[in-house]
Amino acid sequence: FRRVLFRSGLLNSKPELIDGSGIHVLTVPDGAAYFRVCQYITNGRNYLLYARNPYEEFLYNQFTNRETGIKLYTLGDSITRGMYAEIGTSSSSGPTAKSYPYWIAQINGYNLINLGISGSGWANIGSAETANDPSTAKNAKAVVDDNDFSDADIITMAWGVNDWKGASQNVVLGDMASVSGDGTVIGNMKYCIETLMTKKPTAQLIVLLPLNTNRQWSGMDTMTLANNWAFGYAYRNSQTLQDYRIAIKQCAEYYNVKVIDLEEVCPINRLNLRNVCGDGLHPTKAFHKQMGQALAPLIC
Repeated sequence: FRRVLFRSGLLNSKPELIDGSGIHVLTVPDGAAYFRVCQYITNGRNYLLYARNPYEEFLYNQFTNRETGIKLYTLGDSITRGMYAEIGTSSSSGPTAKSYPYWIAQINGYNLINLGISGSGWANIGSAETANDPSTAKNAKAVVDDNDFSDADIITMAWGVNDWKGASQNVVLGDMASVSGDGTVIGNMKYCIETLMTKKPTAQLIVLLPLNTNRQWSGMDTMTLANNWAFGYAYRNSQTLQDYRIAIKQCAEYYNVKVIDLEEVCPINRLNLRNVCGDGLHPTKAFHKQMGQALAPLIC
């Protein structure tokens, strides 16, 4: 909304409604997700103006109980899954129930299907969360193949970091000349976009460019300001995380798929990395919430 009408004046008096003096117009800035109007008392008189709930209570009461019927699928790696969200650890027993997709869904009133898989990438094959659960050992192509998506309204895709580091899989980035589904990052990304557009042509596809990370991925104990920044660090095939981000963005834009750069939306830098990513890569629970709040107005 852009304009809001509200009534001011004594609660037990109505003249201002008759002569119009108590009707005011507020212009709400573009991008505002909510506004707050407060109660005040002057000369012992109680004047109406409010919702006096704090922000968090407002979101809970006004948004979390709202159902829009919109179904949101979130595809991605361990960050999407919500793994390792405890501060200073990378040995979480399981994902947090409130990763950034949870907050997006809660704030926007969406029905959420979180398909994040630890270790997965556009091409890199993810890892099972338990030794007896090989079903989660998939990359993006397998996730897209194994799900229907016919009821999807919005589908977000957040891969790239695991492709860049790739463990022993030595993933190849590829380029726009790569063949759809050929096993390269860009080839598999082409396949995923084309397949999702076929499965649900009306779904809004959104690609999230990966956040920066500790370049050594060696945990908090050995991280210093000199080695905690991945951009510009050539890890595999002499390519940097920024090279992957640029290529992923180019591919998304070729298909006219919406791109959101997490680096622009979520404040992360050399100085705060220790606090917002518990092990140098995975967001803490608090940062997941902040990510979700920042992304919610953009995931639509």
